[in-house]
Order: sequence, then C-alpha cells, then structure tokens
Amino acid sequence: MIPELPEIPKFPKLNWSFESDKYYINEEDVDKLLNYGEYELPLYKYEMELYNNQLDIILDTINN
Repeated sequence: MIPELPEIPKFPKLNWSFESDKYYINEEDVDKLLNYGEYELPLYKYEMELYNNQLDIILDTINN
C-alpha cells in the first residue's frame, strides 16, 4: 500500500503594515513566521524523507 503524502504546511496569514517606506509585522505574527520556518518546514522535510524511504522500500520490493 502506498503511504499517504504529507500535507504541505500552510504559510501563516500575517498582518502587514507599511510605514516610512518599510513593511512591518507585529510580534505575534513574527512568532507565527518563526514557528513556520523553524518547526513546520523542518517537520515537513522530515515527513517527506520518511515518505520517500517508504516508497523506495515498496519499489525495491516490486522490482525484486
């Protein structure tokens, strides 16, 4: 049986403001963005590696 493909983490919705020719986000949104980059994306990468390993096992079994 083929494993289920991991779901791509959704990029957090951020509230941007524009002042003095610069874009800003508030502290809560900074936390969301850091969580996405430091936890959600690496977890997705790990899940994809597991998925690829499982597919390799299945393909090796079929081909041998």
